[in-house]
Amino acid sequence: MSPIFRVIGFLLLSIHVLNAHMPRPCAKENKYLVSQSVLTLHEECSEQSSYTSQTIYGHLVQVIEEKGNGWALIETEDGYQGYVLMAGVMIDDPRWRTSKRLYRTRSIGAMIYPAANIERAPFARLPFDSRIELISDLESNDHTWLEVQLLGGKRGWIQRGDIEKIEVKSLGEMINLSHKFVELPYIWGGDFIHWIRLLGLCSNSI
Repeated sequence: MSPIFRVIGFLLLSIHVLNAHMPRPCAKENKYLVSQSVLTLHEECSEQSSYTSQTIYGHLVQVIEEKGNGWALIETEDGYQGYVLMAGVMIDDPRWRTSKRLYRTRSIGAMIYPAANIERAPFARLPFDSRIELISDLESNDHTWLEVQLLGGKRGWIQRGDIEKIEVKSLGEMINLSHKFVELPYIWGGDFIHWIRLLGLCSNSI
């Protein structure tokens, strides 16, 4: 075989391989929301396999391909791909996701309570930068407790100091934010609650 045909064959094979690994367009039906506190992405369809990254409650993911046995290949908002159990996501809810009252948690572990009472046991603990919807506007009152609505319509109560608006932070605010994680271990690919990856901090600071 002449060198020119070898080069053409190599180029065609390269294009085929690249296309095979390119994520499909994010069609409407392929959008899902993370419905558990932390969703771990694995290299293979096994909870024992190494993980590639993590994503957290209320964030959008694209399901690239369902693999069977409850597993699917997904892509996160920041471009990471990996295999997850579909039990950790739910079909996209555009109304909830685009709500003007959608806020994010600002503490490392924000507790969601069944009532506005710290003596009641919380039913959820959400990591930093999880998305939640307020029932009433944050600026309309100065109450310590605020009612929130989670995915699927379940309601609960959160303390005011645990949430903030989703907006770009200033340099000073980013520095103050980083102080929260000074003693947390660095783990490649990890997000929150008990660890943080560098990209996780940067992506959640803007």
